[in-house]
Amino acid sequence: MKILNCQKNLLPLKGLLFFFFGGFGCLWPFFTVHMKLLGLSIRETAIINLLLPFLSAFVAPILSTLIDRFGNYRRFLVIACTLMGILYSALLFVPPVSKDVTELREPELLLACSQNGSSIVVYKHSQQCILPDGQSQMDLDVQIFTENCSFVCTANSFAVSNHTMCLTTQRSPTCHVLHNNPQLSISTQLQNGSGTSENIIETVLVSETTHCIHHLSSIVYENRSFDAIVCPQMQSNCMKICQVAEKADRHFLSQAMPFITRGSMLTFWIYIVTRAFADILFCLSFPLTDAISITLLRQHGGTFGRQMLFGILALGVAGPVAGVLNDVYSNIIGRQDYMPCFMLFNVCMVLVVVFVCWMPFTVSPQPKGVYKALLRLMKDIEVLALYIAVTTLGTNFGFLEAFLYWFLQDLGASQFLIGITWTVGVFPSLPFLWKSKIIFEKVGHANLLAFAFFVYAIRYLGYSFINDPWLCLPFESIEVFTFFLTRATYCTYSALLTPPALMVTSQTMMVSLHLMIGKGLGSLVGGYVMAAYGPRRTFRAAAGFCCICGISYFLLYQLHIKAKAKKKQEAELMREAEILRDAEILRDAEKRALEQEINDNSNTIPMDELSAAANFEVVANHLANDNEPTSVTSFLTERKKNIKDTDSIGYDIALSNPYA
Repeated sequence: MKILNCQKNLLPLKGLLFFFFGGFGCLWPFFTVHMKLLGLSIRETAIINLLLPFLSAFVAPILSTLIDRFGNYRRFLVIACTLMGILYSALLFVPPVSKDVTELREPELLLACSQNGSSIVVYKHSQQCILPDGQSQMDLDVQIFTENCSFVCTANSFAVSNHTMCLTTQRSPTCHVLHNNPQLSISTQLQNGSGTSENIIETVLVSETTHCIHHLSSIVYENRSFDAIVCPQMQSNCMKICQVAEKADRHFLSQAMPFITRGSMLTFWIYIVTRAFADILFCLSFPLTDAISITLLRQHGGTFGRQMLFGILALGVAGPVAGVLNDVYSNIIGRQDYMPCFMLFNVCMVLVVVFVCWMPFTVSPQPKGVYKALLRLMKDIEVLALYIAVTTLGTNFGFLEAFLYWFLQDLGASQFLIGITWTVGVFPSLPFLWKSKIIFEKVGHANLLAFAFFVYAIRYLGYSFINDPWLCLPFESIEVFTFFLTRATYCTYSALLTPPALMVTSQTMMVSLHLMIGKGLGSLVGGYVMAAYGPRRTFRAAAGFCCICGISYFLLYQLHIKAKAKKKQEAELMREAEILRDAEILRDAEKRALEQEINDNSNTIPMDELSAAANFEVVANHLANDNEPTSVTSFLTERKKNIKDTDSIGYDIALSNPYA
């Protein structure tokens, strides 16, 4: 009967985990294609995917400390699920990137200076290179912006450091230096341009099909006349390019050219702001469900891995269901649309709220020593080693998630094969999660995390040698040891090392380190390494890195952390035994006191002696001498209060058991 009641108490938890993970299984696979549908570019999509995890990982742990302080997990999860439904649905109303807009802009003018002379270069506005208004020559007053100059050379050439611009005449080769002022003003005449010339300008700078070159003549500078501007120190295959602007008449404004611009900035900023708030809530609600699960299991019994089984099962089913609904709806309306997956997510969040309100658990507000407890926790080497290990495992997860499918596509993998890789990893994990408690007890949490590194190494080596993409499936099937069982391991391990006052904060740290920071670092670093050395060499290097990490963590735990943890556990057991012994003495004392009250109400312990008692043995001695306390119950209450007030968080640790 007790087992039946326990199963009933855990039914809401199973429903919560199924619909919570199922909801995100409906939504997360379609974020990238939804951004593509909105018209965001690959670069903008990459920025969003890189920025949001780090932002969520930074903000969510700060908010989690407030949740731990107030202790009302149920209310915060209801608020988070409600806001996530609103914010993720708001992505459906983000305006798509507007169609390319054609604007008329005044063409950019450039001064190109070489050994042989200078020309004004302008973007070609028609089939012929003619001056405005059809003139054969045109007077032009311009400013040369010498601060905005650069150098262009052909292959195997380079610009010299001395790049003086000179004014010359045909009668005298003397160089009249154009001083390096921010803006130089000259007056000149332009000749009708052409796209053909032996000048280096046509060879190096522009194509005759896109630009026009108008040669300078009759130059006036500081009331003196010159015939050309040259750069004598430039190599024969180099030239100096400076920006030029018309001073007054703006002749080239009449040749305004159509320029195409994209209106993506509004879409980008609305999307990233909306998605950022929603992802922060997700990063907070994810560990909040873990904290609720562990709290409920402590109060009603059960195994964390068995409950997670329902969430993992939902992840494997929800994505294909949402994909089918998207295709059906898109065929009905005649265009691609992802509204069904967003609506299915909202339905799942509503059911999560229903189940969490139904769940029979209580969490009391924590004492004010929460932040001090957090500082003490961060100084624990076992906790720090766990954080580093989880982050490193996250980098491997992020690297494979980002680039394994890319590698398989290069091998010729079909979309069907890529789609079933996740399913191949999900179903083998179910029996391991069902027996996870036994695995934790027999193997140990730290040993399982070290083992995950070696399994990653096996997967990397396997991928590096395959030529047929279908051969990836055996290595995908052992993902149970690198993700599914690993996640259950670090959640329960963190719960063992963390006082109840920091339950949500601890689980938030785990999710942030593994699925946010670690995953982001893996994608970033892995991308650079893969681009430099190729996928196969990168996989083999990653295998060696994982072996080093696994050996290091295993040795650190076995040679240092385990011995220290054993001493700590022995001290806590002695403390718990002392508390239980004191409680047993008190119960015996109270029983004898009540019997004595029945027999004789006249014999009592003096109140001053009772209040001065140092421990419960004093009470027992009085009772043995037939000296009965006037109020053993009040003494018991006061004694318990004194014990708990000495270290409330430690007291809770001593009495807590994550598998109770």
